[in-house]
Amino acid sequence: VFLPAAIALIWLSLEHRVREIPRMPLLGGAIVYLAIAVPWFIMVESRHPGFLQFFFIHEHLSRYLSSREHGWGPWFFIPIVAAGTWPWLYFVPSGWSAMRRASVDGSGSQLAASERRSEARFLALWFVVIFVFFSIPRSKLGTYILPALPPLAIFAGYGLAQIAVRDSARRRVLLHRFTVINTALAASAIFIAYRFVAPVQPALARDGVELAVGLAVGAVTMDLVANRTRFAAYAFLAIAVTMFNAARLGERARGDAAALYTYRNLAHAIQPYLAPDCIIGSYRHYIQSLPFYTQRRETRVIYWGELSEFALASAAKSPYLIGSDTRLREVWSSAACMILIANDRDLPALRNSLKPAPTVVGCEGKKFALFNGAASAPASAATDCLSRLPPPVEK
Repeated sequence: VFLPAAIALIWLSLEHRVREIPRMPLLGGAIVYLAIAVPWFIMVESRHPGFLQFFFIHEHLSRYLSSREHGWGPWFFIPIVAAGTWPWLYFVPSGWSAMRRASVDGSGSQLAASERRSEARFLALWFVVIFVFFSIPRSKLGTYILPALPPLAIFAGYGLAQIAVRDSARRRVLLHRFTVINTALAASAIFIAYRFVAPVQPALARDGVELAVGLAVGAVTMDLVANRTRFAAYAFLAIAVTMFNAARLGERARGDAAALYTYRNLAHAIQPYLAPDCIIGSYRHYIQSLPFYTQRRETRVIYWGELSEFALASAAKSPYLIGSDTRLREVWSSAACMILIANDRDLPALRNSLKPAPTVVGCEGKKFALFNGAASAPASAATDCLSRLPPPVEK
């Protein structure tokens, strides 16, 4: 409610149209909105007392004003927007210029300059307000910026439309620069893929190289095709084919990169040890993908995250919340089966404090899977994990 209202109010003020606000169906709209939304909040609050305070105060106000979760600097969304909207971002300035002047659209009709400039201001405000609003707090996630991308897409669409109506000299300059930038980005991506990614994830490096080459070839093709005046419209076909290929490669890259952030392989490594009553615990963190891959609920051990408003009061009675190292040692020693997922920096202390001594049954990235039983026959993956174990803490 706040962000759209802020955008609209600023835009109406700049357009000297604030007096039109009373003409809007605000009361009727508010009644319909509340009738749809309020019953859900009432139901959740009745089942989980304290939810309204958690949701409205903690998750919106406190999280915005503090930096306890996902702390980043004000620059965070710059690379997110640039990488997330490329190559369309290149055409945004051209679209902005087209909307700021009395331009001619694809149908050839003359558009009113004042109306077009008004639309351009609205789209610019839409992007800037959301970008600035979410850049102020230190608590940031990449998805926060998604509501700011539609106006960039509209600007880019106007920019692409200019390819067919610009004179050949200006079109040539626009697309030559596009080709040079994409080729440079492709060369940089290939270097990074071979130098840094290939040693860790060869398949992902291959995907990155193919994607970079595809974008560069698409830019060159678009340049060559569009600079032939009678074929200018076919430039759209060139970039459409390029982006279709990029989407295909991106989907494959997402699958190849899954092990870097989903811990799918770690979940598969612990699968043979999951007896029906086995406890899966995450020590001082929470892996959201583990319940998906293991089909088991995950116990949080000395970590509440966004559930801190509820967990402190529920830890004593909930089987899925372990609130202290003392309680962890009790559960570890008494449970018939327990697997604890811990970061590598926590392993020395855990290996010294947990009895029986933990058995490493898998690892992925910085996370290790510890088992309170004995592994019948260590798998090759577990053997590799043992070589990466940090030394125990000296008592």
